[in-house]
Amino acid sequence: MRYVFKNYGYAFSVERAVQKIIQAQARGYGTIRAKRIRLKYFVRFVQVEGITDLEKVKFSDLQHFAQQIQQLMQENDWSPAYAQNIISDANRLLGFVRKQRAFRLSPSAYTGKRPWTRTAPPTGMELVG
Repeated sequence: MRYVFKNYGYAFSVERAVQKIIQAQARGYGTIRAKRIRLKYFVRFVQVEGITDLEKVKFSDLQHFAQQIQQLMQENDWSPAYAQNIISDANRLLGFVRKQRAFRLSPSAYTGKRPWTRTAPPTGMELVG
């Protein structure tokens, strides 16, 4: 049996570790797919920074990642909600593997507030209960 000591024991590569962590966290296909798409930005960031182990990600790295997402949001005309979801998923990923919530950023501090929030359920949906 081969023991894995990198990336909190999930896998040797960051990319594979993130995929396994998503599988451990999420339940539905749509959720897993959405998280994979959003966390690709974080995986690319970590690889470009030369970080090969999630245990070595520092708070300053997470701040730098959020600044890059802020820049991408402005360049690509993303909605603040989408950019917030990307940062939030990186927060959740690191919080899950570190077993702590203290290591997290406020997504709205980097992306601004969402232009609107839903106050009523979408039409055509029946609420049970």
